[in-house]
Amino acid sequence: MTREAETPPAAPLTHAGWTIAPFEREPGRWRAVVHRGDAAATSPASADLGGFTTSADAETAADAVRLAQAAIDAGTAC
Repeated sequence: MTREAETPPAAPLTHAGWTIAPFEREPGRWRAVVHRGDAAATSPASADLGGFTTSADAETAADAVRLAQAAIDAGTAC
């Protein structure tokens, strides 16, 4: 069984008008792509369309989402 089969993609969600899409860049190393509004990110490759990618690795998708939410709430995503 491949790693992709073991770890399904995490679903994008919204927070304060931003779309957050977590992804596993390596096994056990999660980050999130963040875009405003309906410029929804579905993959890390779409980060160049006006959003950003979290710079720190997280152990889980939920932790990557929390890092992205903290950046949005702190205003560092503006």
